[in-house]
Amino acid sequence: MAVNPEAKLNDLKAKLKEREAEVGKLVKAKESLRTEVAALEKVVREIDQFSNSYNHALPNFEKSIQDIGDYFQTRMPEIEAAAGDKKDAVNSKIGEVDSLIKKMQKEQRTLEEKVEKSKGDYEAAQQDYLTKQKEFDSVKALRKTIEDKLNDIKTLRASIEKEEKGEEETNTANMYFLIKELDQQLSAVKPEIKSAEEFKALLLNAWQELSSAEAAVKKKEEQMRDAKEKYDMKKKELESMLQNRRKTILTELTNI
Repeated sequence: MAVNPEAKLNDLKAKLKEREAEVGKLVKAKESLRTEVAALEKVVREIDQFSNSYNHALPNFEKSIQDIGDYFQTRMPEIEAAAGDKKDAVNSKIGEVDSLIKKMQKEQRTLEEKVEKSKGDYEAAQQDYLTKQKEFDSVKALRKTIEDKLNDIKTLRASIEKEEKGEEETNTANMYFLIKELDQQLSAVKPEIKSAEEFKALLLNAWQELSSAEAAVKKKEEQMRDAKEKYDMKKKELESMLQNRRKTILTELTNI
């Protein structure tokens, strides 16, 4: 069978295009792998760097722990004996401060929960506002919606008349289908047509719903902001208390 040069050329061109696409994918894959390799090489270098640094410091850590432990074992009995009757008072002050810290931590958790709840309420109010905005826009667009549907029905009526007045034989099957479609769409659009008073009432009600939703968003936003401010204040107080715990206890011990 004779070979058609043009057909063979087109076949080769198609194969070349396929190979070029495959090469392109491979090039992209190679560059992606190169980027991943470079990133992992950096991670490996960092891990080695910090591991070596830590290993270098570890003997000093262990020695410090041992020295401080020995110091505690030696000094604790001496200091405990010297403190005598003051020990109970000291432990009481420590307990008071630590109890206050626990109370503040509990309060912070409660305030954090309120922040999360207020955030959820705000997001829900926002979503409701968007829904009400769409509903208001839908009522405003009712005239255009009805006009478009009536135009579609008029187009259907014209199609029916065209079928009947066509140059070829009248297609009664098409006419029957189209008239049923017309009836269906007409039945659907009739309830949407309101009196002027009804439309105004719909519009006013939709606006009132939107206005209420907008007010709810502002209120929830204010509540969320207030909850966040109280949480931030309590968090700051707790952080300060934790940072100054030792200083606070020492101040309390000046009266013992």
